[in-house]
Amino acid sequence: MADFAIIKEFENYNKVKVNGKWGYYDKENNPVIFPNFEYVGDIQPEGYVTLKQNGRWGCVKVAKYGLLEVCAMEYEYIGSFKNGFAKVTVDGKDDFIDLNGDVIFEEGFDEVVKVLPNGYAIVRNYGLYGLYGLVNVKEGKQVLPCCYSKITLRGDKVIVQKEVVLA
Repeated sequence: MADFAIIKEFENYNKVKVNGKWGYYDKENNPVIFPNFEYVGDIQPEGYVTLKQNGRWGCVKVAKYGLLEVCAMEYEYIGSFKNGFAKVTVDGKDDFIDLNGDVIFEEGFDEVVKVLPNGYAIVRNYGLYGLYGLVNVKEGKQVLPCCYSKITLRGDKVIVQKEVVLA
């Protein structure tokens, strides 16, 4: 007999665990995402689900007539979609993907420090001094280069600090 558990209920689907593997069933107990994954994330408001298999992450969109693969199982990490993008890690670099699974900043960053509610993010490249920058993720643009020793938020204002380094 299979070890079956409903882990979390959503409006149209149930997140399930069957014999130690994760997936989704519809309300009539038909598999929507077969339970053969190490882990599946929650269905996000946009209909996306993150999946983990063999230590790698990818995602699919649960559509009315089936699943649409958004990105292959190629990421070391993938976060939840918010504001039309999700944070990912590939080859040790942090980046973002859009709702189509396209990478937004091809070079990536050593670290995404903080994602802000307005679609911006504080990023960091370690390099020689480990400096910070600011990106507009929605537009795919670097607003401030990674040349600041500190970036903080005060309300809706971004405060930057740049130290002079004498060699």
